[in-house]
Amino acid sequence: MEANLGTCRRNMMGLLSGMGAAYLLYKPIDINTNADDQDRRTSSNEHSSCVEAGTGNSHMIQADATGFTITSSCNDMDAQHLRGLLAVLKQNPNPTLKALIGTSICRLAAFSANHELIRSQGGISIIVESLNDPLTEIKVDALNALNFLSNNVTNREIIQEYVHQVRELVSAAILDSELQLAALRLLCNLLHYHQNQLKMKRSIPEFFELLQKGSAQTKAQVLKIFINLSTNLELTFDILNTRVPPSFLSLFNTCIPPDILKGHLTFVDNLNEIRRSPHYESAQHEYNEESLFALQLAIHSVTCSPIPDALTLVMSLLCGTLLNAF
Repeated sequence: MEANLGTCRRNMMGLLSGMGAAYLLYKPIDINTNADDQDRRTSSNEHSSCVEAGTGNSHMIQADATGFTITSSCNDMDAQHLRGLLAVLKQNPNPTLKALIGTSICRLAAFSANHELIRSQGGISIIVESLNDPLTEIKVDALNALNFLSNNVTNREIIQEYVHQVRELVSAAILDSELQLAALRLLCNLLHYHQNQLKMKRSIPEFFELLQKGSAQTKAQVLKIFINLSTNLELTFDILNTRVPPSFLSLFNTCIPPDILKGHLTFVDNLNEIRRSPHYESAQHEYNEESLFALQLAIHSVTCSPIPDALTLVMSLLCGTLLNAF
């Protein structure tokens, strides 16, 4: 089905005119430079699947989804027009139409001016339903749309209820795929909440695996998640007790990108701050033999150096000039 999607899109206008169903067109129109323009430029860099790059341009949307024509720019959509798009996304069984509508709604969600409108029209729950769609592209656009919407605090309160579903998408997706990256990005936005951090407990071993096997993009997203989790006292033991191979230390190699290296150091530093705290030290902790904590102790023993903590250990393995750059 997905293999044929590109061909279906190229023939969309002819197909839809024959079916008498919804259709969408995109063409640039001039708008004044404003805050939403900046939002869209930033979004296009990360989510090119649903937001086209450009400066000073918006897009015209036209549809005949519910018996009337929709003509509105992405940063100026009224309730009636939005309801028409959401109705197609929710009710139309045609996967190609749903994919095209999903991309359109993702474009709309990229503009902060539309965040409250989409919520008021029940758009969040309809977008969440798309996470169960069999078509990967529809799920990716839904995740990206939810990520945009979660920049609104009220929307984030609603979207956080689906953190388990997003986590499952990370697990089920192909490594380094757009689906996995989109799910990781959304998780990053939802893990500001303490209760959501605790929901990631079972995923900690999986995140370590992604940190070792994933691409630079995947590593960057996972590190953002780990930096959030490493500030939570209730997860410190679980992280330190996670089984990791000796090759884990290769993540601190000076050849990796500086921003990723800095993320690793921040992650370890956060863990170290909590591990040294009186509250954590007052409890008895028994670590398994292959844990991150045990790996630290093993290298400490081999080096015979009085290394006081994990961060100092990591720093001792790195070139001083590189660390000075931070």
